[in-house]
Amino acid sequence: MDARAIDLLRRYLEEARTDGESSVPDSFVDPEDDWGFFAADALTKLDATTRMAWESVLDHATTANAPRPSGAWLREARRRMSAIGDETFRELVVECLGLLNRPTRNATYDSARGFVPSTIVAERNATLLKGLIWCGALIADDPLASAIGDAAISCFKKIPNFGARSTKAGNACLNALGAMSGMRGLIQLQRLRQRVKYAAALKLIDSTLDRAAEKAGLSRDDLADLAVPTFDLQNGRLRSALGSFVAEIEVVTAHEVNLR
Repeated sequence: MDARAIDLLRRYLEEARTDGESSVPDSFVDPEDDWGFFAADALTKLDATTRMAWESVLDHATTANAPRPSGAWLREARRRMSAIGDETFRELVVECLGLLNRPTRNATYDSARGFVPSTIVAERNATLLKGLIWCGALIADDPLASAIGDAAISCFKKIPNFGARSTKAGNACLNALGAMSGMRGLIQLQRLRQRVKYAAALKLIDSTLDRAAEKAGLSRDDLADLAVPTFDLQNGRLRSALGSFVAEIEVVTAHEVNLR
């Protein structure tokens, strides 16, 4: 590609970014990569009260520089999260992590590296995501565990000639799932063990599952059995009211299911 073509493409990309430009402070989100571009736009659409509380959480998330969160870091996160409320916080984090799956803009221009796939998460955004994921682990529920699991799959997706999208954010997902109480995090880790192909991530998943099994006094096979979702079945049955009728599904064997 000659210099004129490169300059035209650079200007095109800059104009495309300007079309979606937001007033979000640069200290929070870097709009250069795909996730940052969409996250910056989403922030501008929040009402003033929610945005103020949310930016307080984002400000704290930008300080997620250690390998794992300290007790003091988590306490401060919980204090800031309380200003939003668990339900709103959950919705915002699930939405933010879901932005990792938005369609890519294909490339951004960097003066030092030239054209870079816009799927690659910028360093500042990776730290911000890491902090939000740490915060999300404080609310151990199924929607957040699932969103963090999906984010891990996105972060460990291999980009040709660049590697994983973001090992920093991806590793934060694995640590958060391992720290969650109950089986929710372990269910997601078992799912990631089948979905993630990035070798370094697989080693971390295995070590996290090994620690969880040892802590519970179980083998990895026992842990895998416990992590299988029940889908609300009780003694192999699930009953559901349908007006004046009741439907019942009964799992008889691995290959036989009855519906009454």
